[in-house]
Amino acid sequence: MKALNIVVLLMLFIPQLGNARSIYGEVLVTNLQGQDSMLWSRISEKQTLYPIELARTSVTGCSVISFDISEEGRAENLKVESSVPKKPLAKFALKAVKRMDWELLGENTARAEKRIIRLDYCLGDISTEATKEQCAKQVLLNCA
Repeated sequence: MKALNIVVLLMLFIPQLGNARSIYGEVLVTNLQGQDSMLWSRISEKQTLYPIELARTSVTGCSVISFDISEEGRAENLKVESSVPKKPLAKFALKAVKRMDWELLGENTARAEKRIIRLDYCLGDISTEATKEQCAKQVLLNCA
């Protein structure tokens, strides 16, 4: 499994407290298939950002998405295999996967490929490092 860590500092205004506080959001993307036979690699220039709508309501969790990578390198036929919590998170996970760009590995011939990835959405208020540690533990939990 290959994971790509992306940590984003979010500044949120909390009306009840009357001031802003620092929130650290991380989206951890993990391939749930063996690396050996992969034809396509994710282009990492487009970061998967933590949705501000989820951060404002402190929604964290995970989604497992299956999809096809077309011969043109686009995600198609997306399906939510599991998501916790389902309703708020699945919508954002599907959008994130749809926006991902893919490139062929090595000298492979372009052809469609099935993929399954997991997206873990983690929040913390201590530090970037603490949020990364929390997300590394979360990815080991069942996402069902």
